[in-house]
Amino acid sequence: MDRILNIYILYTKQDAGALSSILERLQPAIAHQDITIWYDDPIQEGHSWIPKEAARLHKTDLFVLLLSNAFMYSEFVQQMEFKTVIDRYKEGISTVIPVILEDCPWDVEFNSDEYDFSFKELVVIPADGRPIKQSTNPEQYYEQVAHTINKALGLFVDESESIPAVDEEALPIVEEEQLAMHFSEEPQVAIENQELVETKENETKIAQETERKQWELKAQREAEAVKRQQQEETEKQALEEQHIREELAAEEERQREIAAAQSIEAQEQRPSQFADREVNKGEEVATKGRGRRRMLIGLLIAVLGIIGVWIFSTLSDDTKKPSVAIPEENPSRSTKATTTSEPKTDVSIDEELSPVLNLQLGDMYEGGTIFHLDASGEGGKIAHTQDVGPMSWKRAMAIQEQLGAGWRLPTLEELKQMYRTIGPGGTNSGKFSSKLYWSATPYETYQARLLQFRDGNSSYHYNKEVESRQFLVRAVRDF
Repeated sequence: MDRILNIYILYTKQDAGALSSILERLQPAIAHQDITIWYDDPIQEGHSWIPKEAARLHKTDLFVLLLSNAFMYSEFVQQMEFKTVIDRYKEGISTVIPVILEDCPWDVEFNSDEYDFSFKELVVIPADGRPIKQSTNPEQYYEQVAHTINKALGLFVDESESIPAVDEEALPIVEEEQLAMHFSEEPQVAIENQELVETKENETKIAQETERKQWELKAQREAEAVKRQQQEETEKQALEEQHIREELAAEEERQREIAAAQSIEAQEQRPSQFADREVNKGEEVATKGRGRRRMLIGLLIAVLGIIGVWIFSTLSDDTKKPSVAIPEENPSRSTKATTTSEPKTDVSIDEELSPVLNLQLGDMYEGGTIFHLDASGEGGKIAHTQDVGPMSWKRAMAIQEQLGAGWRLPTLEELKQMYRTIGPGGTNSGKFSSKLYWSATPYETYQARLLQFRDGNSSYHYNKEVESRQFLVRAVRDF
């Protein structure tokens, strides 16, 4: 055998007697093979079941469930640990053998988000569903349980190393000389003989059914592997197309931002252009005024020169001639220089306009929806506007490769905060689906925590290493 095979027997404290009968008949297999049987943590009535080591559930090859009223009505069947057992069976990792101890509702349906389950889809012991404790000879059925466990374990090893099964010929039978008894005991002997015959027939049916189910499971695994590969290729192509669309959308957004910035810059420059025009206009008026003044002064000088020449010539021609009074120039006709003051232009532009932010939860900001604000109001956290996935946990942890730098998988506490503020627990402005969402918070070694956005249930945790475990992702980013 390449490794130790692990058996986990789950039972209630009330059914410890049945456990002892089964363990007694498994001693030959334990003595000759590398087999570990865990049974030291029974289910307590009215209390949640806490395993001694939670990691055992993820190492078990064969689960044996002792079904009784105490088991079916226990809190265990409502816990995540019970769902883990069924998950391992659904994934083909572990085998589950239900043993019906007493008349109880063992054939009910268990419903979850991923699948529905019932013990009826398994090979139960006894095969006819008749409770062992109500049988006239329960010990023969405990032999059948041990025999079935040995056959199931034999599927995990090579034929040369198979676990010694219970010898069917060694099962208790009624010898001929036993018929020589009191007449009143003959009906009881006939019943026991009939039950022994039925036991052999049931064992044969169980063996055949187990082998058939193993082949079906193998074919199902191969079909699921092909389906997963096709699904991964389809998702990969869809992600690439989505990435291209997002890049195009981001480029369009950048172009719009550049155009808006250019428009704002043009508006800021417009007042200074108007000021320059006014200044130039004032300078032009002042220049024209100065030219007109110089022209009037030159004209006045020319007139005075002509008058002086005329007076001098008159005096020199004849001293006897009455002097000619030079009429005084009418002061009203004196040319006054026009002085034009340069217009003063006072243009004040506030070039340092700082935006006043008044952010609230649920606002759109930097391509996301705000679901957390710091006490200072200067920073916080935003959630992406759309879901991504479903996808595995490993791909979810690398979400920045798909959405860009800064985006990351939220923690469980961040998911809870989104649920209360922008999720179904608040305004649901984030438009979340009523499904499970991955978180970056681990659970033990091989699992990660999730949040159910249908009702805010945070008790979910699944294997983060298995690619087939795929759920939605809502990325977050700090700002």
